[in-house]
Amino acid sequence: MRTTYKMAIQASRKLGFAALLVGLAGWAVAQKSNEKVEAVKRQDQVWRFTGSAADDPTNENLYELYTGNVNSLCPAPEGAVCAIVAPAESGKPDISEDLENEIMSGEKTTHVFRKSN
Repeated sequence: MRTTYKMAIQASRKLGFAALLVGLAGWAVAQKSNEKVEAVKRQDQVWRFTGSAADDPTNENLYELYTGNVNSLCPAPEGAVCAIVAPAESGKPDISEDLENEIMSGEKTTHVFRKSN
């Protein structure tokens, strides 16, 4: 009887350890999945500026996602901002401090496209 009890205890410990391993494996898979989702969310996208020349081009609310050819939207590199490249954050472009500086520089960059004058 004692042997059966000991075997039952050992078996439950092994099962507990196995359950712990399965749980950790599941957690690791979920973490990897979350990382992939975050990477997709943080992927750079093109955003068309919908404001006027008088509006603040660093205002994230004045952009909409653009899927067309950015070169046809902005045929020349000078003038007002017409599009930016930035990751999405809650359906809006995530305008970092570096991107804001690029926007305010007045220059065309790899992240800022400007209309011709």
